[in-house]
Amino acid sequence: MQQVFAALDPSKSRLSESERVVPPPMGRPVGIRRSKWGESLMRSLRREAVIVLMGTILAVGCQRHLTDEEKSKVAALTREQGEIARNITATEEETKKFGGLVQALAQVRLDILKTNEALVTQQIHAIETGAKVVIQVSAQQPDPTKAEQIHEEMLKVQEEIARTRRESSGGLIGALNLANVATQENTLAMLEQGYLAAKYGLAPFQTLPTAVASASPTSSPPPPEVSLASIAGDGPFGFTMGMKADQFGAQLNALQDGYYSLTTAPRPHPSFERYILQLTDNQGLCWVKGIGHELPSNSFGLSIRSAFEELESGLDERYGRGKKTDQLIPGSIWSDGKDWMMALRKKERYLFKIWDQKSGSSLSNSLTNISLMAVADSGDEGHIEVEYSFANAQECDRALKERKNKNL
Repeated sequence: MQQVFAALDPSKSRLSESERVVPPPMGRPVGIRRSKWGESLMRSLRREAVIVLMGTILAVGCQRHLTDEEKSKVAALTREQGEIARNITATEEETKKFGGLVQALAQVRLDILKTNEALVTQQIHAIETGAKVVIQVSAQQPDPTKAEQIHEEMLKVQEEIARTRRESSGGLIGALNLANVATQENTLAMLEQGYLAAKYGLAPFQTLPTAVASASPTSSPPPPEVSLASIAGDGPFGFTMGMKADQFGAQLNALQDGYYSLTTAPRPHPSFERYILQLTDNQGLCWVKGIGHELPSNSFGLSIRSAFEELESGLDERYGRGKKTDQLIPGSIWSDGKDWMMALRKKERYLFKIWDQKSGSSLSNSLTNISLMAVADSGDEGHIEVEYSFANAQECDRALKERKNKNL
Protein backbone atom coordinates (compact mmCIF):
# COMPACT_ATOMS: atom_id res chain seq x y z
CA MET A 1 0.00 0.00 0.00
CA GLN A 2 2.76 2.44 0.93
CA GLN A 3 4.46 1.66 -2.35
CA VAL A 4 1.31 2.54 -4.27
CA PHE A 5 0.81 5.83 -2.36
CA ALA A 6 4.46 6.81 -2.90
CA ALA A 7 4.20 6.15 -6.62
CA LEU A 8 1.16 8.39 -6.82
CA ASP A 9 2.99 11.35 -5.27
CA PRO A 10 2.57 14.23 -7.77
CA SER A 11 5.96 15.66 -6.76
CA LYS A 12 7.65 12.82 -8.63
CA SER A 13 6.39 14.02 -12.00
CA ARG A 14 9.04 15.43 -14.32
CA LEU A 15 6.60 16.82 -16.87
CA SER A 16 5.21 20.33 -17.27
CA GLU A 17 1.85 21.41 -15.94
CA SER A 18 0.60 21.75 -19.53
CA GLU A 19 0.68 17.96 -19.80
CA ARG A 20 -1.66 15.61 -18.01
CA VAL A 21 0.52 13.46 -15.81
CA VAL A 22 -0.87 10.32 -14.24
CA PRO A 23 1.76 8.32 -12.34
CA PRO A 24 0.58 4.68 -12.22
CA PRO A 25 0.69 2.51 -9.08
CA MET A 26 3.75 0.64 -10.37
CA GLY A 27 5.70 3.89 -10.42
CA ARG A 28 6.20 4.09 -14.17
CA PRO A 29 6.73 7.62 -15.55
CA VAL A 30 4.06 8.27 -18.15
CA GLY A 31 3.15 11.76 -19.37
CA ILE A 32 1.26 12.34 -22.58
CA ARG A 33 -0.74 15.00 -24.30
CA ARG A 34 -4.30 14.03 -25.00
CA SER A 35 -5.26 14.03 -28.69
CA LYS A 36 -8.43 13.46 -30.68
CA TRP A 37 -8.98 9.70 -31.00
CA GLY A 38 -8.57 8.15 -34.41
CA GLU A 39 -7.51 11.23 -36.44
CA SER A 40 -4.07 9.86 -37.28
CA LEU A 41 -5.45 6.46 -38.30
CA MET A 42 -8.16 8.02 -40.47
CA ARG A 43 -5.71 10.30 -42.31
CA SER A 44 -3.35 7.40 -42.90
CA LEU A 45 -6.04 5.11 -44.25
CA ARG A 46 -7.45 7.78 -46.55
CA ARG A 47 -3.96 8.38 -47.97
CA GLU A 48 -3.40 4.67 -48.51
CA ALA A 49 -6.77 4.22 -50.24
CA VAL A 50 -5.94 7.03 -52.70
CA ILE A 51 -2.50 5.56 -53.44
CA VAL A 52 -3.89 2.08 -54.07
CA LEU A 53 -6.67 3.44 -56.31
CA MET A 54 -3.99 5.28 -58.32
CA GLY A 55 -2.18 2.00 -58.69
CA THR A 56 -5.42 0.36 -59.84
CA ILE A 57 -5.92 2.98 -62.56
CA LEU A 58 -2.36 2.51 -63.77
CA ALA A 59 -2.87 -1.24 -63.84
CA VAL A 60 -5.92 -1.18 -66.14
CA GLY A 61 -5.05 -2.43 -69.60
CA CYS A 62 -6.22 -4.89 -72.20
CA GLN A 63 -7.86 -8.11 -71.05
CA ARG A 64 -5.74 -11.22 -71.45
CA HIS A 65 -6.48 -14.93 -71.39
CA LEU A 66 -6.67 -16.22 -67.83
CA THR A 67 -5.75 -19.67 -66.62
CA ASP A 68 -8.31 -21.69 -64.65
CA GLU A 69 -6.41 -20.92 -61.44
CA GLU A 70 -6.46 -17.19 -62.20
CA LYS A 71 -10.19 -17.31 -63.02
CA SER A 72 -10.86 -19.02 -59.71
CA LYS A 73 -8.85 -16.41 -57.81
CA VAL A 74 -10.63 -13.53 -59.58
CA ALA A 75 -14.01 -15.09 -58.74
CA ALA A 76 -13.05 -15.40 -55.07
CA LEU A 77 -11.76 -11.82 -54.98
CA THR A 78 -14.95 -10.59 -56.65
CA ARG A 79 -17.02 -12.22 -53.90
CA GLU A 80 -14.85 -10.52 -51.29
CA GLN A 81 -15.30 -7.25 -53.18
CA GLY A 82 -19.08 -7.59 -53.08
CA GLU A 83 -19.11 -8.31 -49.35
CA ILE A 84 -16.89 -5.30 -48.65
CA ALA A 85 -19.16 -3.10 -50.79
CA ARG A 86 -22.19 -4.18 -48.75
CA ASN A 87 -20.35 -3.39 -45.52
CA ILE A 88 -19.39 0.04 -46.88
CA THR A 89 -23.04 0.82 -47.68
CA ALA A 90 -24.16 -0.25 -44.20
CA THR A 91 -21.41 1.77 -42.54
CA GLU A 92 -22.25 4.88 -44.59
CA GLU A 93 -25.81 4.61 -43.32
CA GLU A 94 -24.50 4.32 -39.76
CA THR A 95 -22.44 7.52 -40.08
CA LYS A 96 -25.66 9.34 -41.03
CA LYS A 97 -27.74 7.75 -38.28
CA PHE A 98 -25.49 8.37 -35.28
CA GLY A 99 -23.35 11.22 -34.01
CA GLY A 100 -20.53 11.75 -31.50
CA LEU A 101 -18.20 8.87 -30.64
CA VAL A 102 -20.21 6.22 -32.52
CA GLN A 103 -20.11 8.31 -35.70
CA ALA A 104 -16.35 8.87 -35.34
CA LEU A 105 -15.74 5.13 -34.90
CA ALA A 106 -17.96 4.37 -37.90
CA GLN A 107 -15.96 6.84 -40.00
CA VAL A 108 -12.73 5.06 -39.06
CA ARG A 109 -14.32 1.74 -40.07
CA LEU A 110 -15.50 3.27 -43.36
CA ASP A 111 -11.93 4.32 -44.20
CA ILE A 112 -10.63 0.83 -43.40
CA LEU A 113 -13.31 -0.81 -45.56
CA LYS A 114 -12.62 1.52 -48.50
CA THR A 115 -8.93 0.70 -48.19
CA ASN A 116 -9.77 -3.02 -48.22
CA GLU A 117 -11.98 -2.50 -51.29
CA ALA A 118 -9.19 -0.65 -53.12
CA LEU A 119 -6.75 -3.43 -52.23
CA VAL A 120 -9.01 -6.15 -53.66
CA THR A 121 -9.91 -4.12 -56.76
CA GLN A 122 -6.26 -3.51 -57.54
CA GLN A 123 -5.47 -7.21 -57.26
CA ILE A 124 -8.34 -8.16 -59.59
CA HIS A 125 -7.15 -5.71 -62.26
CA ALA A 126 -3.56 -6.85 -61.87
CA ILE A 127 -4.59 -10.48 -62.53
CA GLU A 128 -6.91 -9.61 -65.42
CA THR A 129 -4.50 -7.31 -67.26
CA GLY A 130 -1.09 -8.55 -66.23
CA ALA A 131 -0.01 -4.91 -66.12
CA LYS A 132 2.83 -3.78 -63.88
CA VAL A 133 1.60 -1.61 -61.03
CA VAL A 134 3.87 1.41 -60.48
CA ILE A 135 2.54 2.23 -57.01
CA GLN A 136 1.75 -1.04 -55.34
CA VAL A 137 1.21 -3.01 -52.20
CA SER A 138 4.15 -5.25 -51.37
CA ALA A 139 3.37 -8.92 -51.93
CA GLN A 140 3.87 -11.97 -49.78
CA GLN A 141 3.16 -15.67 -50.15
CA PRO A 142 -0.42 -16.77 -49.32
CA ASP A 143 -0.68 -18.42 -45.93
CA PRO A 144 -3.87 -20.56 -45.76
CA THR A 145 -3.21 -21.59 -42.16
CA LYS A 146 -2.92 -18.00 -40.97
CA ALA A 147 -5.95 -17.04 -43.05
CA GLU A 148 -8.00 -19.74 -41.36
CA GLN A 149 -6.85 -18.59 -37.90
CA ILE A 150 -7.82 -14.99 -38.68
CA HIS A 151 -11.16 -16.17 -40.08
CA GLU A 152 -11.89 -18.02 -36.84
CA GLU A 153 -11.07 -14.85 -34.92
CA MET A 154 -13.41 -12.90 -37.21
CA LEU A 155 -16.22 -15.32 -36.37
CA LYS A 156 -15.60 -14.78 -32.65
CA VAL A 157 -15.75 -11.01 -33.07
CA GLN A 158 -18.96 -11.35 -35.10
CA GLU A 159 -20.50 -13.42 -32.30
CA GLU A 160 -19.43 -10.81 -29.74
CA ILE A 161 -20.97 -8.03 -31.85
CA ALA A 162 -24.24 -9.97 -32.08
CA ARG A 163 -24.25 -10.57 -28.31
CA THR A 164 -23.59 -6.89 -27.55
CA ARG A 165 -26.39 -5.82 -29.89
CA ARG A 166 -28.80 -8.17 -28.14
CA GLU A 167 -27.87 -6.68 -24.76
CA SER A 168 -28.25 -3.07 -25.94
CA SER A 169 -30.83 -0.92 -24.22
CA GLY A 170 -31.61 2.77 -23.88
CA GLY A 171 -29.91 5.48 -21.85
CA LEU A 172 -26.22 5.62 -20.92
CA ILE A 173 -25.72 1.83 -21.01
CA GLY A 174 -27.23 1.70 -24.49
CA ALA A 175 -24.91 4.47 -25.69
CA LEU A 176 -21.89 2.63 -24.27
CA ASN A 177 -23.00 -0.58 -25.97
CA LEU A 178 -23.30 1.24 -29.30
CA ALA A 179 -19.76 2.56 -28.90
CA ASN A 180 -18.59 -0.94 -27.99
CA VAL A 181 -20.23 -2.40 -31.12
CA ALA A 182 -18.64 0.30 -33.28
CA THR A 183 -15.20 -0.50 -31.88
CA GLN A 184 -15.70 -4.24 -32.38
CA GLU A 185 -16.75 -3.61 -35.99
CA ASN A 186 -13.53 -1.61 -36.49
CA THR A 187 -11.58 -4.59 -35.17
CA LEU A 188 -13.50 -6.84 -37.56
CA ALA A 189 -12.62 -4.60 -40.52
CA MET A 190 -8.93 -4.67 -39.60
CA LEU A 191 -9.05 -8.46 -39.16
CA GLU A 192 -10.60 -8.66 -42.63
CA GLN A 193 -7.62 -6.75 -44.00
CA GLY A 194 -5.27 -9.26 -42.37
CA TYR A 195 -7.40 -12.11 -43.72
CA LEU A 196 -7.19 -10.79 -47.29
CA ALA A 197 -3.43 -10.40 -46.88
CA ALA A 198 -2.96 -13.97 -45.70
CA LYS A 199 -5.40 -15.66 -48.10
CA TYR A 200 -4.41 -13.86 -51.32
CA GLY A 201 -0.78 -13.01 -50.61
CA LEU A 202 -1.21 -9.26 -50.12
CA ALA A 203 0.79 -7.74 -47.26
CA PRO A 204 -0.49 -4.87 -45.08
CA PHE A 205 -0.16 -1.52 -46.81
CA GLN A 206 3.32 -0.26 -47.64
CA THR A 207 3.52 2.02 -50.67
CA LEU A 208 6.60 1.55 -52.84
CA PRO A 209 7.09 4.44 -55.26
CA THR A 210 9.82 4.00 -57.89
CA ALA A 211 11.93 6.70 -56.20
CA VAL A 212 12.04 4.72 -52.97
CA ALA A 213 12.64 1.40 -54.69
CA SER A 214 15.68 2.80 -56.50
CA ALA A 215 17.13 4.70 -53.54
CA SER A 216 20.67 4.02 -52.43
CA PRO A 217 21.24 1.21 -49.88
CA THR A 218 22.22 3.76 -47.23
CA SER A 219 18.83 5.51 -47.26
CA SER A 220 16.37 4.59 -44.48
CA PRO A 221 12.74 4.32 -45.65
CA PRO A 222 10.07 5.28 -43.12
CA PRO A 223 8.53 2.47 -41.05
CA PRO A 224 5.64 0.75 -42.87
CA GLU A 225 2.02 1.25 -41.91
CA VAL A 226 0.91 -1.84 -40.01
CA SER A 227 -2.56 -3.29 -39.51
CA LEU A 228 -2.49 -3.77 -35.74
CA ALA A 229 -5.43 -6.19 -35.94
CA SER A 230 -3.23 -8.54 -37.98
CA ILE A 231 -0.80 -8.93 -35.06
CA ALA A 232 -3.45 -9.29 -32.34
CA GLY A 233 -2.77 -11.91 -29.69
CA ASP A 234 -4.75 -13.25 -26.74
CA GLY A 235 -3.45 -10.73 -24.18
CA PRO A 236 -5.04 -7.47 -23.01
CA PHE A 237 -6.11 -5.22 -25.92
CA GLY A 238 -4.55 -7.86 -28.21
CA PHE A 239 -1.00 -7.24 -26.87
CA THR A 240 1.25 -10.15 -25.92
CA MET A 241 4.47 -10.34 -23.94
CA GLY A 242 7.64 -9.89 -25.99
CA MET A 243 6.14 -8.02 -28.96
CA LYS A 244 8.87 -6.02 -30.72
CA ALA A 245 8.72 -2.32 -31.58
CA ASP A 246 9.00 -2.94 -35.34
CA GLN A 247 5.75 -4.94 -35.26
CA PHE A 248 3.84 -1.69 -34.67
CA GLY A 249 5.45 0.19 -37.56
CA ALA A 250 4.98 3.95 -37.89
CA GLN A 251 2.04 4.01 -35.46
CA LEU A 252 4.39 3.69 -32.46
CA ASN A 253 5.36 7.08 -30.98
CA ALA A 254 8.35 7.38 -28.63
CA LEU A 255 7.69 9.16 -25.31
CA GLN A 256 10.88 8.65 -23.33
CA ASP A 257 13.49 5.95 -22.89
CA GLY A 258 11.69 2.62 -23.15
CA TYR A 259 8.14 4.06 -23.29
CA TYR A 260 5.92 4.48 -26.34
CA SER A 261 2.33 5.45 -27.13
CA LEU A 262 -0.34 4.22 -29.54
CA THR A 263 -3.68 5.83 -30.36
CA THR A 264 -5.23 2.40 -30.91
CA ALA A 265 -4.49 -1.24 -30.14
CA PRO A 266 -4.67 -4.62 -31.91
CA ARG A 267 -8.00 -5.04 -30.11
CA PRO A 268 -9.02 -1.59 -28.88
CA HIS A 269 -11.57 -1.09 -26.10
CA PRO A 270 -14.14 1.74 -26.38
CA SER A 271 -13.40 2.98 -22.86
CA PHE A 272 -9.76 3.82 -23.70
CA GLU A 273 -8.34 6.45 -26.04
CA ARG A 274 -4.59 5.86 -25.78
CA TYR A 275 -2.21 3.04 -24.90
CA ILE A 276 1.25 3.33 -23.33
CA LEU A 277 3.78 0.52 -23.85
CA GLN A 278 7.08 -0.31 -22.17
CA LEU A 279 9.48 -2.02 -24.57
CA THR A 280 13.16 -2.95 -24.52
CA ASP A 281 15.30 -4.38 -27.32
CA ASN A 282 15.91 -7.71 -25.59
CA GLN A 283 12.65 -8.28 -23.70
CA GLY A 284 10.22 -6.66 -26.13
CA LEU A 285 6.84 -5.65 -24.69
CA CYS A 286 6.62 -6.03 -20.92
CA TRP A 287 3.97 -3.54 -19.71
CA VAL A 288 0.80 -1.93 -21.11
CA LYS A 289 -1.30 0.96 -19.82
CA GLY A 290 -4.72 1.94 -21.17
CA ILE A 291 -5.79 5.57 -20.62
CA GLY A 292 -9.53 6.20 -20.64
CA HIS A 293 -11.57 8.96 -22.23
CA GLU A 294 -12.18 12.16 -20.27
CA LEU A 295 -15.42 11.78 -18.29
CA PRO A 296 -17.43 14.74 -16.93
CA SER A 297 -18.57 14.18 -13.36
CA ASN A 298 -20.35 15.88 -10.49
CA SER A 299 -18.57 16.60 -7.21
CA PHE A 300 -19.65 13.20 -5.87
CA GLY A 301 -17.74 11.43 -8.66
CA LEU A 302 -20.73 9.34 -9.74
CA SER A 303 -19.74 8.91 -13.41
CA ILE A 304 -16.12 8.10 -12.49
CA ARG A 305 -17.19 5.51 -9.94
CA SER A 306 -19.72 4.02 -12.36
CA ALA A 307 -17.09 3.69 -15.11
CA PHE A 308 -14.66 2.14 -12.62
CA GLU A 309 -17.23 -0.41 -11.43
CA GLU A 310 -18.15 -1.41 -14.99
CA LEU A 311 -14.52 -2.15 -15.88
CA GLU A 312 -13.96 -3.77 -12.50
CA SER A 313 -16.82 -6.16 -13.20
CA GLY A 314 -15.36 -7.13 -16.57
CA LEU A 315 -11.91 -7.76 -15.11
CA ASP A 316 -13.38 -9.78 -12.23
CA GLU A 317 -15.24 -11.94 -14.72
CA ARG A 318 -12.07 -12.68 -16.68
CA TYR A 319 -9.38 -12.83 -13.98
CA GLY A 320 -11.24 -13.64 -10.78
CA ARG A 321 -11.12 -11.75 -7.53
CA GLY A 322 -8.70 -8.93 -6.79
CA LYS A 323 -7.94 -6.58 -3.90
CA LYS A 324 -9.85 -3.29 -3.93
CA THR A 325 -8.88 -0.08 -2.12
CA ASP A 326 -11.43 2.71 -1.74
CA GLN A 327 -9.97 4.88 1.01
CA LEU A 328 -9.85 8.45 2.24
CA ILE A 329 -6.62 9.36 4.05
CA PRO A 330 -7.34 10.04 7.76
CA GLY A 331 -7.40 13.73 8.58
CA SER A 332 -8.30 14.88 5.06
CA ILE A 333 -10.48 18.00 4.94
CA TRP A 334 -12.23 16.59 1.84
CA SER A 335 -14.28 14.10 3.81
CA ASP A 336 -17.84 14.99 2.73
CA GLY A 337 -19.53 13.03 -0.03
CA LYS A 338 -19.65 16.13 -2.23
CA ASP A 339 -15.85 16.39 -1.90
CA TRP A 340 -15.19 12.98 -3.47
CA MET A 341 -13.70 14.33 -6.72
CA MET A 342 -11.61 16.97 -4.99
CA ALA A 343 -10.18 14.43 -2.54
CA LEU A 344 -9.25 12.19 -5.47
CA ARG A 345 -7.69 15.16 -7.25
CA LYS A 346 -5.63 16.10 -4.15
CA LYS A 347 -4.38 12.50 -3.78
CA GLU A 348 -6.15 12.26 -0.43
CA ARG A 349 -8.57 9.61 -1.69
CA TYR A 350 -7.69 6.47 -3.64
CA LEU A 351 -9.86 4.14 -5.68
CA PHE A 352 -8.01 1.27 -7.30
CA LYS A 353 -8.02 -2.50 -7.53
CA ILE A 354 -5.19 -4.97 -8.07
CA TRP A 355 -5.34 -8.46 -9.52
CA ASP A 356 -2.30 -10.64 -8.79
CA GLN A 357 -1.30 -13.98 -7.31
CA LYS A 358 -1.51 -12.69 -3.74
CA SER A 359 -5.10 -11.59 -4.33
CA GLY A 360 -6.07 -15.06 -5.57
CA SER A 361 -6.52 -13.92 -9.17
CA SER A 362 -6.38 -16.32 -12.14
CA LEU A 363 -4.02 -14.48 -14.47
CA SER A 364 -3.17 -15.79 -17.94
CA ASN A 365 -1.18 -14.79 -21.04
CA SER A 366 2.04 -14.33 -19.01
CA LEU A 367 0.45 -11.58 -16.86
CA THR A 368 1.67 -11.07 -13.29
CA ASN A 369 -0.25 -7.96 -12.23
CA ILE A 370 -3.27 -5.88 -13.28
CA SER A 371 -4.13 -2.49 -11.76
CA LEU A 372 -7.34 -0.52 -12.31
CA MET A 373 -7.52 3.05 -10.96
CA ALA A 374 -9.70 6.15 -10.97
CA VAL A 375 -8.01 9.48 -11.72
CA ALA A 376 -9.38 13.01 -11.21
CA ASP A 377 -8.06 15.58 -13.69
CA SER A 378 -10.05 18.39 -12.04
CA GLY A 379 -12.99 18.83 -9.68
CA ASP A 380 -15.46 17.89 -12.42
CA GLU A 381 -13.51 15.68 -14.87
CA GLY A 382 -11.64 12.42 -14.58
CA HIS A 383 -10.82 9.16 -16.32
CA ILE A 384 -10.00 5.50 -15.69
CA GLU A 385 -6.65 3.80 -16.26
CA VAL A 386 -5.68 0.13 -16.34
CA GLU A 387 -2.19 -1.37 -16.31
CA TYR A 388 -0.99 -4.85 -17.22
CA SER A 389 2.46 -6.16 -16.21
CA PHE A 390 3.90 -9.20 -17.97
CA ALA A 391 6.31 -11.74 -16.50
CA ASN A 392 9.31 -9.96 -18.06
CA ALA A 393 8.47 -6.56 -16.50
CA GLN A 394 11.23 -6.75 -13.88
CA GLU A 395 13.82 -7.54 -16.56
CA CYS A 396 12.65 -4.50 -18.52
CA ASP A 397 12.90 -2.29 -15.44
CA ARG A 398 16.41 -3.58 -14.74
CA ALA A 399 17.57 -2.98 -18.32
CA LEU A 400 16.20 0.57 -18.41
CA LYS A 401 17.73 1.37 -15.02
CA GLU A 402 21.16 0.10 -16.11
CA ARG A 403 20.94 2.12 -19.32
CA LYS A 404 20.04 5.26 -17.38
CA ASN A 405 22.81 4.74 -14.81
CA LYS A 406 25.43 4.62 -17.56
CA ASN A 407 24.93 8.36 -17.94
CA LEU A 408 26.01 9.05 -14.34
